[in-house]
Amino acid sequence: MEVTSDSFNASRALESLLACPACRGALSVAEPEKYVCEDCGASYPVVDGIPVFIEGEGHPSSGEIGVREKVSEEVLHEERSLLLEKLRRAHYLTLMEEKAGAFLKKFGPGDVVLDVGAGWG
Repeated sequence: MEVTSDSFNASRALESLLACPACRGALSVAEPEKYVCEDCGASYPVVDGIPVFIEGEGHPSSGEIGVREKVSEEVLHEERSLLLEKLRRAHYLTLMEEKAGAFLKKFGPGDVVLDVGAGWG
C-alpha cells in the first residue's frame, strides 16, 4: 500500500482520537508496533497493523499459553497419526495389489477362484 501525505494525515488524525481503554488517557506510539498510555502506562500491541485494545488479547497469560501449547501438541499428534495411517494403508494396498496380481497369474481364463472375504475391502 502506498503511503501518501493524505493517508498519513488521516492516520495521524485517527490516532489523535484513540484513548486508553483502562483510564481514557492519551496514547502515544512507543514503538512501531505498540501504543502506551501516557497516564497509566498500559501498553497495547499493534498486530498486523491493527491496534489491539482488548485487555489480555495482546499478551496471552501463561495459562493461555499452556492451553495453546497443549492444543497444538494434540492437533500435531492427531495429524501425525492420520498421516501415518494413510501411509500404512497406501503401502498395504500397493503391496496387496502386487501380491494379488502375482497370485492371479497362476490361473488361466477358465479357472474358478473362491474369495472367502479375508480382507477389509
